[in-house]
Amino acid sequence: MLLTALNRRIKEFTGSEIFQIVIAVLSILIWMMPGDNLPWIFASFYILFSFFPLFASDGRAYMPLIFFVTITVSSKVSFVTLPIYLYVIGGTTVLSIVLFLILKKLPMKKGELSVPIGLLFVVFVISYLVNAVRDGRVERTGLLFLLSLFFVLLIYILFNTCLKREDTILYFARTVALLAVAVAIEIVLYQIRHGLLIGDPNFNLGWAYTSQTASTILCLSLPFFGMIIARRKFAWIFWLILVIYAIIVLSTDSGLLVLMAATIPLILLSFRSYGKAYPYISVCMICAIGLVFVVLMILNDEFSRRVIMALSSLNLGDPNSPRAELFERGINAFLESPAFGMSISVLSDIEHGTVMLCSNTVISTLAMGGAFGLFFFVIYEVVLYVTIFQKKAKEKWLFFLFLLIFETIGLVDNTLYNIFILLYALLAYSCYQISDRRDDVVVHDSYYRDYGQTMPLRYENY
Repeated sequence: MLLTALNRRIKEFTGSEIFQIVIAVLSILIWMMPGDNLPWIFASFYILFSFFPLFASDGRAYMPLIFFVTITVSSKVSFVTLPIYLYVIGGTTVLSIVLFLILKKLPMKKGELSVPIGLLFVVFVISYLVNAVRDGRVERTGLLFLLSLFFVLLIYILFNTCLKREDTILYFARTVALLAVAVAIEIVLYQIRHGLLIGDPNFNLGWAYTSQTASTILCLSLPFFGMIIARRKFAWIFWLILVIYAIIVLSTDSGLLVLMAATIPLILLSFRSYGKAYPYISVCMICAIGLVFVVLMILNDEFSRRVIMALSSLNLGDPNSPRAELFERGINAFLESPAFGMSISVLSDIEHGTVMLCSNTVISTLAMGGAFGLFFFVIYEVVLYVTIFQKKAKEKWLFFLFLLIFETIGLVDNTLYNIFILLYALLAYSCYQISDRRDDVVVHDSYYRDYGQTMPLRYENY
């Protein structure tokens, strides 16, 4: 009886919002701990919680475990500087997912995007091998990057298999909203230490040693806040304000473009379920946000300069743009080898163990995979949008807004080939699509529907 009660309590805890909040708090505490040893104090609890989803009926609880581990590192992240506890947490989480699949005996469900995006990554591998043979050397940073892409694809397939037909998109929305709140809290703590600056050029959270990655996570969370608010969860509005504050503090080109372009559709889509109050709420919020934006433009010279820079970044052909050198490198790599590109090796920083992508998804694709890469990238895009619009869901337009934000950021920054953002996008798609999956067990409920009728049925209808 004691074991049964404990099992039930763990299952209830794992499926609740409290579990998501606990993982979020642990991630912030790990990030705050200095040195190599102190983070293990809270990392050990994270490792323990990674096995709790084994008691649940589906794998939704793996979402916070997968996402929050990324923001726990306070030192600069590269393939040669990752802390040991990050490998241990990641390894135990993957082990837990594998054990979950074995215990539940679930058949593999690879997901609609696994084939097109897998073929795209295969082209990148072919390009890498062709250029490795030509240069006569193996470039390790690029190879590790390609392995990371396939690892993310594997996580997507395993995670997709774990899910069942429940309200998964709401659970995902809460997870990424809490992730955005945790990132915003880390940004506020950074400001407390280094001053209340807008667009600090020395910004560094460790896992985000430039402001772009942190800003992308915050921007991508906005439609999911909308999904929660649409279900009349009013308290999340205050957390959304904190996230918008953090986007303004970072003031990246992509972040400001998203705020200017997505705020009005986000408000209109988030509050359309509020009945007669809908137009009043929408007008008031649009006016309030517009007023704040104008006041910042007038009173803060740095913010107004950043807004102008963001708008000018839409001119992708501007030779004076700070991205011009990255664009030129990617285009030259494509022109030198139009079929397969010059591979990821041309974008690798061997000395620091990092990859410097081209701040544009299409140009990065051409550099890493050439014309063949671009062909499979287009196939991936077609499959993505066709399957999205085939699905009938009340969250369809907010999810479409998420994709538009993703594509907009991809014009001036790195999205699809940023390892964490790729994982974010694939799991978001998986959770959105899950309600279209066929039931694992077919339930014939016609008798129960008939039983509820007020008039008795004729004998032949039973």
